[in-house]
Amino acid sequence: MIKIIGVLCSLGILIFFLIFNTPVTRLGSGFLIGSGSYVFTYHDLVKEADSIKVVFPNEDDISATLLYKDANHNLAVLQLINAPKVKPNQF
Repeated sequence: MIKIIGVLCSLGILIFFLIFNTPVTRLGSGFLIGSGSYVFTYHDLVKEADSIKVVFPNEDDISATLLYKDANHNLAVLQLINAPKVKPNQF
C-alpha cells in the first residue's frame, strides 16, 4: 500500500513538472520599424517570455530582446540581435 502511494505521489510530481515547465510558443505578427532592427508587436505575445525569437520568411530565427512594453495599449518593441535580410519599406 505504501509503495502504491509513493508511486502515485511520484507520478503527480512528474505531471506537475511537465505541465508547468513546458515551453510555450506563441505566434503573432509585427512589423519592422526604424532601420529594420526593431519590431513593433503585441505585448500579449511577449509578456511572459523568457526568450524571444522572430521568424522571417525564408530566413532563420533571429533572437530579440524586449526593449519597451505597454500593457495598457498592448504594445511592445523588440530589438533584433542580428539584422534581418528583409529590408523595411521606404515611404
